Amino acid sequence: MDLLVVCWKLLRATAHAALLGAIAAVGYALWNVRGLVFILIALLPIINGLTGAMDEARAAYNEHYLTAAVQFVLQVTAYPIGPSVPWVATSPMAAALVMVGPSILTSVLVGAWLLRKRPYLLHGKAIPAWRALTEGLPIGLIDGLVMTAVNLSVVIVQAEMPAQDGAWYATIVRIFMVLLAPVILTLVPLTSYIRGIWNQRPHHAQARLISLWMAVSLLYGIATVPVLWLANLFYIQGKMGLNAAFGGYSALPIYAGLGAVVIFKAFSGFSYMVLGPRQLNIALTVTLIVTALAAMTGHVMSSADFAIPAGSGAFAVAMVIAMLVVGRHGRR
Repeated sequence: MDLLVVCWKLLRATAHAALLGAIAAVGYALWNVRGLVFILIALLPIINGLTGAMDEARAAYNEHYLTAAVQFVLQVTAYPIGPSVPWVATSPMAAALVMVGPSILTSVLVGAWLLRKRPYLLHGKAIPAWRALTEGLPIGLIDGLVMTAVNLSVVIVQAEMPAQDGAWYATIVRIFMVLLAPVILTLVPLTSYIRGIWNQRPHHAQARLISLWMAVSLLYGIATVPVLWLANLFYIQGKMGLNAAFGGYSALPIYAGLGAVVIFKAFSGFSYMVLGPRQLNIALTVTLIVTALAAMTGHVMSSADFAIPAGSGAFAVAMVIAMLVVGRHGRR
């Protein structure tokens, strides 16, 4: 049997076990929580995720800008209520609704608007739920793990290193989030449009488009490195006066790892929508395994001040290789 097939079956079984474990963990947590309000607050992100499926339907028609505009208006309206209205600031449920409510309401309004303009969507043939789950769950888990790892690394640095190092690293990550926003707002929705015209293009045009998307993803990720270096030099060190343990060239693997996250967000969405999930899921799973092993090895050999650069550098190298492998397979 082909080795890739064996690996894929193992990864699929692992994903199913992880899903069942997550459901069991949530059920156990809810069983032990006595306050109904906290159960409802815990359910809000799940409701947000379910209603968010309507946003994906809108993005499929290259109309994600409508969702963004409605959500922007609702957030600007709702967010000032939290600190300005006393009973909202002191009510956990009201505060949760202020934070998550705009996203849920946006999805419902935009979804209703979409169905009103395109009522035929109610009568289409749906993809079987199990197929959608098995194809979409791995990339969803991987995407969540990558972004969770970025945020968790901030907590680890703040817990295990001096306060100045933690402040430096948290600031770098926040600057990176600003650089990541254009990818999420432009390149990711654009993949839906490309998917709509993909089958109408000849094979050589598809191959050129894959190469172009890979080049754009790679260049944006590479450009992130000098931008973060300049931000550290002139803003963090120059203006804020934070000189961290990750100084000089030792911070380059961290910048490269964050740049690889940009590549991941830009290319994974395109590859999943256009090239299919199978090769992408396998390549990204291997990337995460390599990253985790590098970070754990760095932590065992030294400490957090070496584990973060080691994991970041390994993720950067593995992510570029994964993109090249998946792209090469798609151009065949």
